[in-house]
Amino acid sequence: MKAAQITQYGKTIRTALKEIPVPEIADDELLIRVKAAAVNPVDLLTLTGAVRLIQDYKMPLTLGNECAGIVEKAGRHAVPLRPGDRVYTRLPVRRPGAFAEYAAVPASAVARMPEGLDYAAASAIPLAGLTAYQAVTEELCAKPGETVFLPGGSGSLGQIAVPIARALGLRVIVSGNARARESLLSPARIGISYTQRKTIGKPCPASISYSTHWEKRNWSTSCPYGRRAACCSACAPCRTERLP
Repeated sequence: MKAAQITQYGKTIRTALKEIPVPEIADDELLIRVKAAAVNPVDLLTLTGAVRLIQDYKMPLTLGNECAGIVEKAGRHAVPLRPGDRVYTRLPVRRPGAFAEYAAVPASAVARMPEGLDYAAASAIPLAGLTAYQAVTEELCAKPGETVFLPGGSGSLGQIAVPIARALGLRVIVSGNARARESLLSPARIGISYTQRKTIGKPCPASISYSTHWEKRNWSTSCPYGRRAACCSACAPCRTERLP
């Protein structure tokens, strides 16, 4: 099969399309025929070696962290998914490999694709979706009825974090590009443009931010109370802080 690989880390992007064997699967794994794979900032950080202190990989390395496709083969314990199922997955951090014709993935990391989505759209959901869900439920421990502020709600993480937060019963406030106002305000309660100054009456107990690198920000103007989860695109967990 063909796969996009790197043989070493480097500041310049040097990937190669190589012919490698189709991976063998364990009893609890699925062999997925990849129909679409999403590109993320973490892929750039991986191939440049920016995250090697967190997660160093054996070379050559097949890139790619999420994909959608069809189950080609299922291990005997990989239930309930079976050959022919349309699925999507976020591959384990220690075993990327979505940029290939086939990927071997633990069945526990795979789910059936939602109806109505094509492969391209489905492939872009798992990584951002899991990041948003874990930030809200595991890091912020947000409860139904609480308010969450999502700066950058018009970005890739925000667009999936907003409906997830709403589905969990949260009141959602977003900031974002004014051009995305209609799409933002559909699932969110309050929308704030980047160029707008606005004061919300009640304190906002929870906030989620996203960056390709950890960075120090002054949050006193956006979320002076409660909890903040800062999510990085690198292979690292969210960081949670309790604000005064």
